[in-house]
Amino acid sequence: MVVALPMISCMMAYRSVTRMWMICANSKVGSLGYVEDFNCEKTWLARLVVCQNMYNTNLLLADVYESWALLHFADLALKIITASQTKQVQTISDRDVTDNVAARMGKSLHSLTKQGVYLFMGTCFMQAIYHLLTTSVEAYLGGAVTLPFSQTVYRIRTQVHYLFLGMGIVASTAAINNVITVERTFAESLKHFEPDLKFWSIKILLTLGFMQSMLLEIPPLSYLSVTEQDLFYASILSAECFGVSLLQWRAWKPSEKWLEDLRDAQLQMHEPTSSRWTPIH
Repeated sequence: MVVALPMISCMMAYRSVTRMWMICANSKVGSLGYVEDFNCEKTWLARLVVCQNMYNTNLLLADVYESWALLHFADLALKIITASQTKQVQTISDRDVTDNVAARMGKSLHSLTKQGVYLFMGTCFMQAIYHLLTTSVEAYLGGAVTLPFSQTVYRIRTQVHYLFLGMGIVASTAAINNVITVERTFAESLKHFEPDLKFWSIKILLTLGFMQSMLLEIPPLSYLSVTEQDLFYASILSAECFGVSLLQWRAWKPSEKWLEDLRDAQLQMHEPTSSRWTPIH
């Protein structure tokens, strides 16, 4: 999941690049040849609006996968922490007590750590579903029947944009804070996990989109048209995802010791309690 994240993000960003080039070339390929404006006329402006909506939808779908991968990454990190702490138990007599305490602590830790990630996932899913639904109606179900719906979506687009923007900032901040808290609090338990590069690959992708959108408001990038800004943003994001993929290649090694520790912990968890207990002489 996490290793494939740069590839998925790059694919969706590149698809957004092609959407912007369709606007520049006045393309009428596929559904764009049937798009109509509010006067039921096939115009370039109508195709512009639909392509911009498809552009945003592509990036939001990438965010959905990113939030899903982040959830799996958090779950993996918590499993490694639990396995590392369980391995530190030295005596058999203390193991049963420690296992119960570790299990209760593990459930609480999982719940608290994943709260920010779940918030981020929920926000990404709501954004993606809204834009996917409205864009599909505009692109494939245009006409007099859906005209009132399209007009309403167009009228409230600014309010919806800032609503989701605020939700995204809060949710991504909470998710990043949870990741950083786990990384710093359990640094000793994550020692064999070599978390530095792994956590950085996640944090870079979480902050990349927001920071770049802020840069577009600064001259000279702010002087570009909306289409030019979108084309620049998606093109840079595609190149950056390639850099993150190289970081992932360096961070995730198939021969790391934590894989063996995690496998041993899972085997021990499924082992009957009676077989793990021996009398103390």
